[in-house]
Amino acid sequence: MANLLGWADALPIYGKIGICIALSLAFFGLMKFVVLKKFGDFVNKTKVGWDNDLFIPISSRTLAFCAVICINGSLTWLSPTVMEQCIHILNAAYILIFTSMISSTIRVITPPFMSWLNRNSQGVAVTGHNHFVSGFSRILVWALGLYLVLDELQLELTGLLASMAV
Repeated sequence: MANLLGWADALPIYGKIGICIALSLAFFGLMKFVVLKKFGDFVNKTKVGWDNDLFIPISSRTLAFCAVICINGSLTWLSPTVMEQCIHILNAAYILIFTSMISSTIRVITPPFMSWLNRNSQGVAVTGHNHFVSGFSRILVWALGLYLVLDELQLELTGLLASMAV
């Protein structure tokens, strides 16, 4: 193993880039055609319908997450100094993708959850798709996600928010 790592480290930059691309494609293919395919087959076998609606947006965001992981790993090996400069941007990308995953989950999960809640309650029943609950929850998630992204990028919002309040 040490010989293989030594050989890879001794390669010229184009060889290292080729290895990074090959490993990234292998990882991406493994995630898409093995992990997500098996998970998708499992989801299709279940009787509930909301998990099928959730699988498509979550799987595409998972692939985006994998792409950022591949970029992160490649930059770490190829040029640690460039990685130090890009770490905040990559972290912001992780936060945005994760925020998008949570928002999509809320959008899909809220209607069946509210139906289940109404079915099990003895009090007032709320019917419909509960767009307010879903929308408000998603706005809160996105507000927190954007705050974390801006904080990661070290952008100060206090002055901007104070100006908007006036």
